[in-house]
Amino acid sequence: MQFIKNEKNSIENNKNKDIINVSIDTFDKDEVTDISEVIRICERISNERIEINQDYYKNLIFSTDYGYTPDDMREVIHSLTKFDLYKGPEKDRNPNYKHPFWIFIKYLPDIDCNVYIKLKIVNHKLKVNVFRFHEEGMYDEDF
Repeated sequence: MQFIKNEKNSIENNKNKDIINVSIDTFDKDEVTDISEVIRICERISNERIEINQDYYKNLIFSTDYGYTPDDMREVIHSLTKFDLYKGPEKDRNPNYKHPFWIFIKYLPDIDCNVYIKLKIVNHKLKVNVFRFHEEGMYDEDF
């Protein structure tokens, strides 16, 4: 599985560099288990620390069909709210991975579509891994 990182040095990204420091206390824990912490991290983490899985075929279909780039997806991650939460925390079926999944359904008015977003907050690496970002209804239960 390959994650694509945003290496762009825009003014917005430079503004966000200090935001990691705001959330550092959350990352001292083994795992994030509270939705308010997840939302706070997603709102404040820098774009460079949000990795989007671009190899997953449903993500590719969504990106192609709707013209969403990884930067567009990162913008959506920053805008998640507790009201978008669908499930979580959900345990990973692989016992080697302790960080839970968080699943969101978010309505995107610009494309008139609900999207299914599945992510993990990876504390020890100070990042958000987005495993699924696609149209709602294309579910998979691969925790």
